[in-house]
Amino acid sequence: MTSKRMSLAARLLLAAGLLGMGACAAEQGSVAVDWVEPAWMARARGEIEDYQVAMIACLNDLGFEADAAIGGLVSPVGSEGIFDRPEELQLFMDAGGYCTDRVPRPSHWDTPVDERGYQRMLDARECLIAHGVEVGSPPSFEVWAEQVEPWNPHSGLAGSIDDAETLFAACPQGGHGLVFTWIG
Repeated sequence: MTSKRMSLAARLLLAAGLLGMGACAAEQGSVAVDWVEPAWMARARGEIEDYQVAMIACLNDLGFEADAAIGGLVSPVGSEGIFDRPEELQLFMDAGGYCTDRVPRPSHWDTPVDERGYQRMLDARECLIAHGVEVGSPPSFEVWAEQVEPWNPHSGLAGSIDDAETLFAACPQGGHGLVFTWIG
């Protein structure tokens, strides 16, 4: 591996590929005074941090330097141009798969497709709105539960990378329909 840092776009694409997921965020404003954070969000932030620490340790043990990324992901460090080196990319992907099989995912990522999971998406929507983000109206529970790529309030949002880090830390995603693509 080279000693240069991987570009932001490459890090995010690799992280999405590593975890088989896809996420977003948007411009951030001040937090609405009347919004009250649901208790699950604080637990989710703790689980995300634990997950990232464990994934980074696992990847380090396998010889890969990694770092925490947006939305709970982990991305390689020092891998500039890794997409141009398929053998190296495959080694990292294999290591990521090995670690993913051994490190428990944050529980809120595996929320079932039920009313509780839907409520978490609504909670995330309210959180984003409280942080000054314009978010479209959600579909009904019935429509959301049947969608192959379900509605997620984090989808399609754009802004700076600082906004993304702030919003994903403040407003964790709730389960069915997780996204990990940043439009910056």
